[in-house]
Amino acid sequence: MKTLAELQAIRDRVKKEISGRQNAGENDVRIIVGMGTCGIAVGARTILNALAAELEKTGADNIVLTQTGCVGTCSREPIVDVVYPGGAKKSYFNVTLADVPQIVIDAKNDVKIIVGMGTCGIMAGARTILNAISAELSKTEAANVILTQAGCIGMCSREPIVEIVYPDGTKKSYFNAALADAPRIVADAKFKNTTNTEI
Repeated sequence: MKTLAELQAIRDRVKKEISGRQNAGENDVRIIVGMGTCGIAVGARTILNALAAELEKTGADNIVLTQTGCVGTCSREPIVDVVYPGGAKKSYFNVTLADVPQIVIDAKNDVKIIVGMGTCGIMAGARTILNAISAELSKTEAANVILTQAGCIGMCSREPIVEIVYPDGTKKSYFNAALADAPRIVADAKFKNTTNTEI
């Protein structure tokens, strides 16, 4: 049996943890895990714990992990929502442990530069553009910009295609991108210019 003081200490610790999870500041990103019966039955608790571990590992201070009850779409559980400052939301369905690192990357509110690396993109010079953007990023202070690649985008006549995806979900696309565009692409990623560019 615990003493009254030990029980009060436990209560205070739990209240502080709950308060920290529920009281996201206006500039915080919230990761919300659906923890209804169906979600728990298909692994939502495991996903919640994996997200907590990933957040601890990456040191994301502006991200609040929380949970909610039934979301109402049982066949798509486990469900995780990332809610950004201002209310924009990205939802993940049928989440697996393999999805957890990407969810945390997305929640970190980073800007993503995505280069289309399908066959047509590569033939049109996408690998050279990817390398040029990488070199440009290494010369600048763009800690919140992630460079990644995608497969075929399905617009062969407009390759190479580069897309910037901002944390609020808005995008900027570059069609027929050239080597000389790398500095402008990086600048647009850092300073959010969303006007599409046909080169």
